[in-house]
Amino acid sequence: MRGSVHPQPPISAANGKADLVHLGAVGARPVARQRPMTAPLWKAPSYLVAFPRQCQTVARKGPYGEAMTESARILLVEDEPTLATQIAAGLRREAWVVDHVGCLSDAIEALLTASFRLILLDRRLPDGDGLALVKVAKSRPSPPAIIFLTARDQIEDRVEGLDAGAEDYLVKPFALNELLARVRAACRRQPQGMADHRITVGRLAFVPTTREVEIAGRPIRLPRRELLLLELLAARAGRVVQRDRLDAEIYGFETNVSSNALETHVSRLRRRLVDLEAGATIVTVRGVGYMLRPL
Repeated sequence: MRGSVHPQPPISAANGKADLVHLGAVGARPVARQRPMTAPLWKAPSYLVAFPRQCQTVARKGPYGEAMTESARILLVEDEPTLATQIAAGLRREAWVVDHVGCLSDAIEALLTASFRLILLDRRLPDGDGLALVKVAKSRPSPPAIIFLTARDQIEDRVEGLDAGAEDYLVKPFALNELLARVRAACRRQPQGMADHRITVGRLAFVPTTREVEIAGRPIRLPRRELLLLELLAARAGRVVQRDRLDAEIYGFETNVSSNALETHVSRLRRRLVDLEAGATIVTVRGVGYMLRPL
C-alpha cells in the first residue's frame, strides 16, 4: 500500500529501534503502476527448483528432541519501498531473514519456489488484491502464517481477510513494535505436541518456539547469522544439512553475499561453541554440508 509515513521520533542509536514509529499512514494513492520490464528481483536457487520439498516443515522429533521447525524466512509483500525498508530493518534486528517483493505475481513466484515461516501481506498491490495469495499460501504442504498489513480498515475487510485464512490483520498506520510482537506471536504457534519441546545437543539447548539458546542452563545471545545457522542445524541435529539449503535459508534471495560467507559463519559459531564449552560441535561433510552433533 503506497502512502506517506507519519512524522516519527528518530531511531535511537543506542538500541537501533523505533518503538513508537507509526508506519504506513494512509495518504493519496497513485494509479496502480505496471511492473517495469527489468531483471527479476531474485533468482531462485537451483536446488529449490529441482527439489521443491526440501525446505518444507515436517512435524517430527529426532534423536536429540529436534523437530523440523519452520523456515526462519519471512516474505514481505509490500509495494511501498520506504515502508518495506522500515519493516525489513525491524525484522532483521530480531534475526529474521526477510525477502521483499512488491507485487502479487512476484509473491506467488517466491512462494512456489521457497519455504517461508510467515508472510506479511499488503492487500492493495499494483497487480491485484493480496487476498488472492492466501489460497496459494495455504495450499502449500507447509503453509506459512499470514498477517495482513493494510489500510483497508472496515470490519468487512478484516473479517474477509481472517476468514480467508490469515492469522492476523493489522491496519495501517501501525507501530513497529506492535508488528514485531504480532510476528513473534504468530511464529510461536506450533503443531500440537510441539509447543514446549526443546532440542538438546550436549550442554547446548535450543527452544524453537522462542528461538532461545542456552548452554548448561545459561542464556546465550548469538549474532543474527549465527542464530539462523544454529536454528537450521539444530532442527536436524545429528543429520547433515545441505549447504545449498543453509545458503537459501540464511541469506534468502540476497545477491551481494560473498562466496565464503557461509564458511565464515560456520567457523565463528563452531569456535563460539568451543569457547562456551557447549559440548557440541559442527562437523563439515565435505561436498555436502554441515551437521550439529555432541562431542
